[in-house]
Amino acid sequence: MKFSIQRASFIKYLNDVQRAISSKTTIDILTGLKMDLSKDALTLTGSNSDISIETIISIADDNAALQIEQEGAVVLPARFFSEIVKKLPEQTMTIEINERFQATITSGSAEFTINGLNAEEYPHLPEIDSKDQLTVPGDILKQVISQTVIAVSNQESRPILTGIHLVIKNGELLAVATDSHRLSQRIIKLSGADDAVYDVIIPGKSLSELSKMISDSD
Repeated sequence: MKFSIQRASFIKYLNDVQRAISSKTTIDILTGLKMDLSKDALTLTGSNSDISIETIISIADDNAALQIEQEGAVVLPARFFSEIVKKLPEQTMTIEINERFQATITSGSAEFTINGLNAEEYPHLPEIDSKDQLTVPGDILKQVISQTVIAVSNQESRPILTGIHLVIKNGELLAVATDSHRLSQRIIKLSGADDAVYDVIIPGKSLSELSKMISDSD
């Protein structure tokens, strides 16, 4: 596995994925960042078993200037790897992984070597059918989250109240949260969702992290 990429662009994607990585997880490999390099994209994955974030860097992304030499996959220690990448001296960096999952990171005259893990040992994330996807403007979704997450409970003894209840029906999205003392609710119209029916509770912490990643133009 070997590729080169613009460091600033890579760090942006890395920061997003790191929101889902925790050093406190009971599954050791989840403290790592999974990198999967195909012939046309680099996929970064982070998870703490509650939140999973995956981002794809395409070779068509001019800002990233991704150049792929050899495909492969690896899991690297997220925090240590991130610290190295952010301290590299040049704008471009190259990462090469050998058959023992050892990563060599070079940028200009700087070179670092760190040990990684076999990506096949990383838990598989659930796949979402494209038929089940809905599109919501980024600024609207951020408003819905911010206006309801304030009423989410922090008491883990009642886990169902630590989430936001999302119901999609008749072309509307209903978001409700309560800690049993206060209640917050928001209803919005969804374009092209007249036939969609969903009913789910998503942890407030997960939606808060999602909100931080969404730009108003998304």
